[in-house]
Amino acid sequence: MIHLRNKKFLFCLFVHVNFWHIKMYAADHKEIDQELVALAVPGMGDTAEWLLTDSLHCHIDPNIKVHKVCTPGFFKDLGQNYCQKHLFDALKKFKQACIIEGWSQGGATTLQCFAQDSKNPHIKGIVVTGALASGNSAIHHTVRHLIPILASEFGYPDISFIANVPGSDYFLPYIAKLLPPFWFYSPSGTQPIDAIEKIHNTKIPIILTHGTRDPQVSHNDALAMYYALRKNGNNAYLVSVDVDKHIFILDDDYDDPDCHRAHSMTCVTPDRKHEEISPAYLAEKADWNARHQAKLAVQGILKHHGLIEAEEIRVHPDETVQRAFNKKMFAEWKERKDEIRENQSHIVDGIELYDINDQIALSKYQPDHMLYKHHYDALRSKENTHKNIGTVVTIATLIGAAILAKTIHTKYTKRVKKQATNHDSL
Repeated sequence: MIHLRNKKFLFCLFVHVNFWHIKMYAADHKEIDQELVALAVPGMGDTAEWLLTDSLHCHIDPNIKVHKVCTPGFFKDLGQNYCQKHLFDALKKFKQACIIEGWSQGGATTLQCFAQDSKNPHIKGIVVTGALASGNSAIHHTVRHLIPILASEFGYPDISFIANVPGSDYFLPYIAKLLPPFWFYSPSGTQPIDAIEKIHNTKIPIILTHGTRDPQVSHNDALAMYYALRKNGNNAYLVSVDVDKHIFILDDDYDDPDCHRAHSMTCVTPDRKHEEISPAYLAEKADWNARHQAKLAVQGILKHHGLIEAEEIRVHPDETVQRAFNKKMFAEWKERKDEIRENQSHIVDGIELYDINDQIALSKYQPDHMLYKHHYDALRSKENTHKNIGTVVTIATLIGAAILAKTIHTKYTKRVKKQATNHDSL
């Protein structure tokens, strides 16, 4: 028979435990803070503070707070274990709605983390720029395409010929692993192209932006990731930008040739009778236009999904006139906005204008993923080979370690026996 005092104690304990469970459940399932923040995940070089302003704020509402996710100072592993820890810590810290943007290694980190936590209700959008689909592929592509650029501009030795050696896809990552930045990288470890196979049927926008002539990470790798995401029913977008840049492909504010390099716009012809638009200016302007359109595409996608409230007006310069952004023209267009729409005409002084609230053709950024299946198959085939090589290396290492241990043990045993024999003889 339980004493009355014990009954009261058990009852109070029952109430206390249940209250604690209810409190913990409420803490874990409380309504998400809808104030959107942006988590910026830089690549291997994370000290450029201006990167956050010029690259992130250019296509996310400037009113959104940006929180920088640190990149490991020494344990850099191209988006594998150590890199992921910092992003997971940030997600635990900011218990509110967020957009995650990663560049290069940071893009790989973002995708790998999201693959493990794709049901996290706080994550409202993903934007990755120049993201690694595979560290192995990125190393090989960098040696082949970036090393010649560095050699010509800075006088570094040109060792790009190594990338043309048969089998270089498989031994170059191990050579890179000898260098301090990659000591903790595992060529046979999980890559983003492997991890995103775990992402299925997500409704949030996953935006892949990539330069078509990226010298560090192949554009084909972005196509492979887009295929992998779309085939699993994800809401992925592909924004390809016709530039030769790696990560600065959405920045259109700091180097518009019309704003900052107007002196390069014209050149005097040999007969000096008139001036012509210089080829350098046209190349710069084409580059700027490509990045500007990419920025607008990303901003439009985020606006379409209700993630930003920016009222920015789009400007499409006429190809022949090459006119740049003009605040006076903006003001004029805002005044004549209704009139222009009534006439169903968006042409003002030869320039097409419309704001971000107008319908964006999202289908342009969601092409048929089956077009890129061969890129996916080729990359996965190489990664499977890397994993087989890793297995062989691991087994060989274990066998070598066992042989070494056996040899040391044998020599030690013989030495002990010899010492014992000498002791007995004395």
